[in-house]
Parts: sequence; C-alpha cells; structure tokens
Amino acid sequence: MKLKYLKEDWWLYLGCYFTGANYEMIRQSSEMSRKHVRKMFSAMLIVMFVWGFIGFSFVNRYMHGNFWMSLIGMLVMILIIIQIERQITMSLKITILNIVFRSMIGIIIAIIGSVIMDQIIFKEDIEIAKHEYLQNKLNKIMPQKTGEIQQQIADLKQQLRNLETERLEIMKEIERQPTIETARVNRSTSRTDTLTGKVESESIYQLARIPNPKIAYLSTIDNKISELNNII
Repeated sequence: MKLKYLKEDWWLYLGCYFTGANYEMIRQSSEMSRKHVRKMFSAMLIVMFVWGFIGFSFVNRYMHGNFWMSLIGMLVMILIIIQIERQITMSLKITILNIVFRSMIGIIIAIIGSVIMDQIIFKEDIEIAKHEYLQNKLNKIMPQKTGEIQQQIADLKQQLRNLETERLEIMKEIERQPTIETARVNRSTSRTDTLTGKVESESIYQLARIPNPKIAYLSTIDNKISELNNII
C-alpha cells in the first residue's frame, strides 16, 4: 500500500486496493468509474464488518477462544470475504457458470451467517428454550427415577429391620446365656497292650465356660447396620 496515494484520494485508493482495481487507471477515468469503485468498496465494507463480527463471535462462543484468538478469527473471516468479493468484482465477463458459482457462494454464506447471527442475537431466547426443554425432560424422567430410588430405599430399610431384629434376638440370647460350657482336654494318657501290641490312648476332659461366640458376631451386625444407615 503506497502512502502517497492516501494523500490524494484515500477513499478511492482503498477502494481500488480492496476491490483489485488499478488506482492509476481509475483515477484518470471518468467520475462515474470512480463512483462505481467507491460504491463497491462501501458495499464490501458492510459485508466485511458483518462477517468480522460473525468470525469474532464464532471463535469466542463456539471455540471458547480468548480475545486475541477471536480477533484472529475475525481477521481470517474478513480475508475470506475479501477474496470472495474480488472473485465477483474482478470477473471480466458474466457467464452462466459464474452466475451459478456466485449464487452457490451467496446461499452458503447467507445460511452460515444467518445461523450464527440468529444464535448471537437470540442468545437469551435460546437459553430460555434450552432450559424449558431440559426442565420438561427432567419432569418426565424424575417420576420414574424417584420411584426407583424409593424402591431401593424401601429394600434397604427392610434389610435394616431384619438386621435389627436379628441383633435383638442375639442380645436376648446373650442375656440368657452369656457363657457356654465347652469340653477341653485336661490330660491325655496312652498305654500299649502287652498281648496285642495295640496302643490305647485315654483323654480326660474337663468342662470350661467361655463367652458366648455370638457376642463377637454383634460387632459384625453393628457394622452392617451402620453401613445401611449411611447408604439410606
């Protein structure tokens, strides 16, 4: 970009620079040609501003980029639009193929731009609609899930009642019989039969009282009861 031209007619020079026209030729042409270049440049600026905003918002909203990444996205989008517009303004002759190509580009750009712009402009309405959709979906799922949870809680409470009943019965049994008698070997003797050579052993048992084994089992039941209470 030559700075000396900016002092002469900077708007016309920028128009020639972005549209691809020759500044020297346009400057020496008629006023109608210069007005045509300025008009095309003004129209291009509108499209550049709109798509710059779309590019910035797209990177910021959908790609979760920071300010500088969004700025790069805006510049890339503006560059793409400039190249597309140049394809149109620098065409020497209009053919059916050019018309079809331009129409396809215009339709694609319009669809992409309208979708992104709608989501930016109607962001709050979209969030409200999304919230209502999730709420309706939750209202449909909640009764079923609540019923399943209530059934699980009922099953756990039944297990808890069974354990508490078992614990109560064991406690009553321990109160009735805190200790039990058991036989243990006090002394063991052996002798050999002189006739047959057979070894005979004899054990002398003695009765002893030990704590009821179910006392130790109480701690296991207490742990299970505590675990079920935590789950419930």
